[in-house]
Amino acid sequence: MLKNIYFFLFLPIYVFCQNDSDELGRKQGQWTQSYQNGNIRYQGTFVNDVPQGIFLYYSENGLLKANLEYFNNGNSASARLYYPNGHISGVGLYQNEKKDQLWKYYDEKEQLIRQEQYKNGVLEGQSTLFYSDGNVLQKVFYENGLKQGQSQHFYRNGNLKIIAHYLNDKLDGKYELYNADGIKKYHGTYKNDLKEGIWYYYKDDASLDYKIEYLNGIPQTQSNNE
Repeated sequence: MLKNIYFFLFLPIYVFCQNDSDELGRKQGQWTQSYQNGNIRYQGTFVNDVPQGIFLYYSENGLLKANLEYFNNGNSASARLYYPNGHISGVGLYQNEKKDQLWKYYDEKEQLIRQEQYKNGVLEGQSTLFYSDGNVLQKVFYENGLKQGQSQHFYRNGNLKIIAHYLNDKLDGKYELYNADGIKKYHGTYKNDLKEGIWYYYKDDASLDYKIEYLNGIPQTQSNNE
């Protein structure tokens, strides 16, 4: 009975300490925000309205979605994102609430499947995709969120599949495709996402099979290698 009395005596003090603001309206101390169903949406600590330390974010059905550790006066946060099964889906850095620097993403078995570079919330630098066995699937370079320069695709055995070039997110420049044994199947040039000029197609023994000339993506003439 005495234990229950102590519990009810201290419960109002605990509740009073939650979601407290000072005379300037700034959040202070431990804060918790809930969904309409009563489940916690997030919980963490504020100092002068600035998030400090670890904040936990939950889904509406009560599952942990993210763990953010704030620093740099609340402007930066190291993040861990989670699948519903509790496994990590991604890790990275937020700067001013935007993704920044290196982010890594994982499948539900926590195998690395993608890593990307960000700047101010947009892709900037190399983005790499991985097969489930860890081999590289694709490498693409971004500038200000757009594909730029050379990209490479690989077969699961590690052999090169495609070399392509981009300009402002569109195929532009030399393009080559190889089979899984490393033999070139065809190559040519793109301009503004359309095939342009002469494209060369090869047989499995790497000898030339035929050529097609393109104009604005439309085939004009074909010549066989006879």
